[in-house]
Amino acid sequence: TNEIAPPAPLTGDGYEQEGVPLPTRWPVALQTFEDGDVLKGYFGELWCDCFVKARSHECDSHHFTIHALDYEWYLRTA
Repeated sequence: TNEIAPPAPLTGDGYEQEGVPLPTRWPVALQTFEDGDVLKGYFGELWCDCFVKARSHECDSHHFTIHALDYEWYLRTA
């Protein structure tokens, strides 16, 4: 779309080199996605809104679920 030339190929160990920092927390990643406009141009605003709502629901469900290992550790320390 923007006719941007790609950067030169990486040389050496790509994991050792710095790149674009990406969010490591789910809510931060969702907020970053919601604030961006590039993908809205490709997928449409309605699709992006639905995606954020669905992933936000999954995020909430994940964070409010007590996993078996956490429950077992709690019972051992209580």
